[in-house]
Amino acid sequence: MTERERRALLRRRPTVISWRRLLETARSEYEQTYSIGDPDYAEAG
Repeated sequence: MTERERRALLRRRPTVISWRRLLETARSEYEQTYSIGDPDYAEAG
């Protein structure tokens, strides 16, 4: 990510206090929605 892209991202999401928390929460929610053990989940490949 370039410095320009980083600054643009920060401008688009000015209310984010912790990017780590935001990304960890998003990952957790994604994993709960698309659980690997879910038979409807098809891994591309």
